[in-house]
Amino acid sequence: MKLNRAGFSISAAVALACLALPAWAHPNLSGHWVLLPEQSNFHGQPATETGEVTIEQRHGQLFISRHLHVDGDAGGMEYNFTTDGHENSTIHEGKEMKTKASWDGDTLKVRTKMNNEETLEQYRISPDKDQLVLTVETPDHQVSTMVFQRQ
Repeated sequence: MKLNRAGFSISAAVALACLALPAWAHPNLSGHWVLLPEQSNFHGQPATETGEVTIEQRHGQLFISRHLHVDGDAGGMEYNFTTDGHENSTIHEGKEMKTKASWDGDTLKVRTKMNNEETLEQYRISPDKDQLVLTVETPDHQVSTMVFQRQ
């Protein structure tokens, strides 16, 4: 009888751990997202007319392609990184750019350093998973919040 109780206890513990697992998992930000300018605000930045973000997320690796169109001009940035908190380096417009990404709960935080100035981007998905909210804090502490709709 003790063997059955022990077996039941182990099975119950495993079942509870499996149920709790989604609470520990990070949201999947993958998808093609289109800017909703009417729901976005751009403190200290020119008004963005249109924009899109494409994210591919696999096994701790992320590839982000972001294109914002300001006054008809395309301003794009593409980069990839791991979410383990290690620093990654790339060249953007001839300048060295270092990124470090990590999860803070359900929010992906990406710190980008270029010319000894740091920009903080925070990506989070809405509870219904149809909107992506990107908050960008520039080195001069101006904050912009962009809301994107999943396509």
